[in-house]
Amino acid sequence: MAETKGFEVKSKNSLYLHILLALRDYILYTNLYIIESVSVRQKRPSYLILRHNTYSVTLAIPQDVRAVFAGKPRFTKSLQTDSLSLAERRKWEWIDHWKGLIKGARNGDPLVAEARAALAFADDEDDRKLIKYELEQVAYDIVTQTVDQKIVSAVRVASGDWVELSEVVPRWTKHMLEINEVKPKTLDDFTSVVNNFLKSFTYLHDVQTDQVSDWLVKQGLSISTMKKKITALRGFLIIAGAPKHVMDGVISESKIPKSQRKAKSIDKRKHFEDVDLHKILAAVDDQDHMLTDLIKLGMFTGCRIEELCSLKLENITDTVLQIRNAKTDSGDRDVPIHAELRQLVTRLIAGSTDGYLLSGLTLNKYGDRSNAIGKRFGRLKTKLGFDRRLVFHSIRKSFITKLERAEVAPASIARVVGHEIGSQYSLALSVYSAGLSEEQISVIVNKVSYS
Repeated sequence: MAETKGFEVKSKNSLYLHILLALRDYILYTNLYIIESVSVRQKRPSYLILRHNTYSVTLAIPQDVRAVFAGKPRFTKSLQTDSLSLAERRKWEWIDHWKGLIKGARNGDPLVAEARAALAFADDEDDRKLIKYELEQVAYDIVTQTVDQKIVSAVRVASGDWVELSEVVPRWTKHMLEINEVKPKTLDDFTSVVNNFLKSFTYLHDVQTDQVSDWLVKQGLSISTMKKKITALRGFLIIAGAPKHVMDGVISESKIPKSQRKAKSIDKRKHFEDVDLHKILAAVDDQDHMLTDLIKLGMFTGCRIEELCSLKLENITDTVLQIRNAKTDSGDRDVPIHAELRQLVTRLIAGSTDGYLLSGLTLNKYGDRSNAIGKRFGRLKTKLGFDRRLVFHSIRKSFITKLERAEVAPASIARVVGHEIGSQYSLALSVYSAGLSEEQISVIVNKVSYS
């Protein structure tokens, strides 16, 4: 009996060995794994299996979302090829699609997730159409009982008939960053516009020219602000796949009522009068010397606030402030130091601890040094009763107004403040002229005074 048992055990072990050898040969034959050594196994799954000389792609469905996918443990799709290299290329479309379904099942609308899950197991386009038809019939049957349009909407979105605009946002964001290369602040501004837009428009087919125009007009925006919103929306709707007739009409100024255009035409930034600037300077906190210095620098240079706040000592000579990396190419310029600023600039240079003329300012998340001090100016002018049309940039407008009233030529003003010299000043002047001398610009700048 003992010998028999020993034989049985031995035979069983032998049988196990034969099974293992057979499995090894099968695995090697089907190219499921490379098992020459455990150490050379791929750390990243290949997602591929070879059956009957045809590759299929497969992806395990996580346990936490399997219920959404009818309890199935994995996705599997034939790639219709016996070429490993071709299969490697084809598989990613399905892997990305399935991972998107899994993510949607976890984070998205559960109705949409379940409808997409049903469609995901279609073997071909005919099968997909059949499943879609059955889903729609179920949806309509439910609707007749519950009067719940959400179910029909979920099926439409899942099947691709409807585009849910919120799902376009990640793709649009990626396009803006990688293709358009917009700055972070611009992206934040555009994203705010899009998110506000999505509160009123859920699906792409809801977006029609008239409806969007009405939506914009009802917000009571200035024309300049409206144009900025139009720029953001057009880019977003292009990525969403809006029809050409919508894109051609979205959203032009011609759709704005003439009455509103006229009303908004007066809503422009104004310049500060001399008395206004003296009032502001007198009201600055005695401890906020930097704000006082910034205002004076703006008054006698006409520079933008960020140009002044980012001005480094290395870009200052005895006679000029060298504005570099400006907002525009024409913005790079040398601004003569006004007679009223010489002592101020000397003091600021001597007291700088970080290499900037206005020392101690911090960067915001967009890399701007002017954000915090600009807000201090905003709070001050609001406290003094100035309306929203008067901002720090209005000081720049005051400077330009001073030059204009001193009968300085428009082209010369453009050179001083860093505006582009347009075609109205002739090709020779805008392209071929070397510009004014430092002495000439100094004379122009020193024409500015505040009584």
